[in-house]
Amino acid sequence: MEITLIDHARERLLERGAEEVRQTVRSGTPAPARAGRQAKERVFPYNATWQGRHYAQKMVRAIYVEDATAS
Repeated sequence: MEITLIDHARERLLERGAEEVRQTVRSGTPAPARAGRQAKERVFPYNATWQGRHYAQKMVRAIYVEDATAS
């Protein structure tokens, strides 16, 4: 599966981690999405502080569209 990112997604990869996004798209749990899009979610261990608050886990939610014309 080839993954092509829009600009917004590239910016968010700095926060989320590229490998976690790939894993979420490939094997995450399907979730509701709007406007003809699809979404998947996956929880990863985190054990770090983000914006002044400590989190043991983080959820990555990937919203995507499958392109039937991609080869």
